[in-house]
Amino acid sequence: MTSAEIYISFEKFFSKKKGNSMMKRNTLPENEPFLILRDDGFSQYCGRDAATASIEEFLERNVGYLRDYPDVKVKLIGIGPGSVFAYDTKVGDVFMRDASPLAQRICRPGDLAARDWIQKCIDTGSDGLNLMAKKCREIGVIPWARFEMNHEYGPVSEDNFTYAIFVGKFNKEHPEYRIPKPDGTPANYPFLDYKHKEVRDFKLAIIREVAEHDIDGIELDFCVYPPFFFDPKADGHYMTDFIRSARQVLNEEGEKRGVYIDLAVRVEPDAQERLYMAWRDWVKEGLIDWIVPSYLRPNLTFGVPVEEFLKECEGTNCRVATHIRIPCARITTDPNPNDIRSGLSGVKDRPVLPRRHYARALAGIQAGANAVVLATSSGTMKKKGEQIWHPLLDTIANADFLPHAEKEYFFDYLNKLPAELTKEDNPFTHSVMIGDDPENIEKATFVIHARGLTALETVTLSVNGHEITLTEKELYWSPDDEPILPASSGTIKGYNRLHLARIDRWWDICKNEIDIPPSYLKCGKNTITLTYHIAEGGLTKRPLNVGDLALVIQPK
Repeated sequence: MTSAEIYISFEKFFSKKKGNSMMKRNTLPENEPFLILRDDGFSQYCGRDAATASIEEFLERNVGYLRDYPDVKVKLIGIGPGSVFAYDTKVGDVFMRDASPLAQRICRPGDLAARDWIQKCIDTGSDGLNLMAKKCREIGVIPWARFEMNHEYGPVSEDNFTYAIFVGKFNKEHPEYRIPKPDGTPANYPFLDYKHKEVRDFKLAIIREVAEHDIDGIELDFCVYPPFFFDPKADGHYMTDFIRSARQVLNEEGEKRGVYIDLAVRVEPDAQERLYMAWRDWVKEGLIDWIVPSYLRPNLTFGVPVEEFLKECEGTNCRVATHIRIPCARITTDPNPNDIRSGLSGVKDRPVLPRRHYARALAGIQAGANAVVLATSSGTMKKKGEQIWHPLLDTIANADFLPHAEKEYFFDYLNKLPAELTKEDNPFTHSVMIGDDPENIEKATFVIHARGLTALETVTLSVNGHEITLTEKELYWSPDDEPILPASSGTIKGYNRLHLARIDRWWDICKNEIDIPPSYLKCGKNTITLTYHIAEGGLTKRPLNVGDLALVIQPK
């Protein structure tokens, strides 16, 4: 069947279904924001007490506690960590069911615990996806499933535990379906190329199998991970055919259960221009019900440009959700397996305060987003009080709370920071989106990480055209001190984790705070310019390096 025939068939089917009263659809709030809580599909199984804890306790820790958070309307349940799955799949592979002795020996303790929990759920005669969906319905939460579209792990080697346990047989048995290197030789990472019909058919079979579960929606996550084609420009059209087929599969399976199954997609803001994923066509054709613009690396970026997506969705049935990843520190000190094996521990982690999440949420809601997706990856097999993100569940999508909460709007690292200020004809300009109304701001503070100035140096700070001169009084750290600057990857220049373990509050070194009049700001896009000046004849040891930039807002 050609793509045109599939589309015509879909149109006829969908037109019939829209008038079919048997297709029940759960309603979600339309005039007020709400929360969609996302898990990663794997970490919730990593609790290490599978041998002693009951299924009831598992469900309470993962779902039941949401009864205390009425803002959560949808639970987005991940179906697995990669191309293996955490439900009782017949199409793919159940996580670590057939793991080799080598894989079991080199994997992490949490992986073995996840294997045991997944199997324990299956042993009930159901699986974790259906069990959690049932628990959602008991407490009035709508269950959706989340499918990561290209979460394949490399490097390709059976003695690499991530490849050994997270990459399924379909991928391993068909290396010819992988995206090669630019020169056409085999790549060391096993990303699948959607130009192959076999890949698309495999993914559609998973979607159909998941849709047979008691869920009301599926999110296809295309932020995990691009690319999807060796040649996106030539082959990107296959993804639109795939989305059409996915919509048809969901309609067919929904008809069997008498429910309408929502189709959501998560994409990067430039997915159409860079990856040739024509999400605008998906909206216009009515193929998708939700779109979730999101950055691949949220620790390097702040504001998701939901305005463009809202404009494209205007007059359609597609709605837009803003996406917030927990945590979203731009410098990461999370331990990795090599650190654990080497015994490196006790590294001082830079704190991520709730005010950063509140800033992102309000910016998206003020722009017009219909919902907030709160994405977590930490396992929920801990007790409720141990989950540091739980307090966000009744605040981050609360339109009454957010305008009155302290917020921190930070600036993008990606292609922007850190910056080097050297001369007047080379100013640094950046923009930041804020959701606060200046009339409701009690105090606004501009935060800049930079060394102190000498008496011969000044910096002009321009906020939407309003200028403030910064001198050695405002940038007061010693000129001999240097901030610990991030690299563009979000790591730290010149420091390893062992160095950071020895520095108390390293994230505060060269942190300067400057109060600015709230009237200089505006709700929406704000333009900030920094221009460096040095008096004639003045000499400095080095340029002015700028790391973090942020706006801290304290509402009235």
